[in-house]
Amino acid sequence: MTLESELQTIIDNLNYALKVVGKVDYSVDQSDASNVEYTAPYAIGYARAALQSSIKDLEFVIKTHPQNNA
Repeated sequence: MTLESELQTIIDNLNYALKVVGKVDYSVDQSDASNVEYTAPYAIGYARAALQSSIKDLEFVIKTHPQNNA
């Protein structure tokens, strides 16, 4: 995988997390399981996981592409 494709994957994952956060609807019935993707707790959890994954992926990029770190 090239550096550019690795970085693009990270960007795509973060953009998707932004879409998940943008779908939050505080007016939905949170007790209805079919609405889970529209609740703030779901979005927060998804965004947190996306951030953790991005950090891990960026650390990997730094380790595997040392020539680009100068």
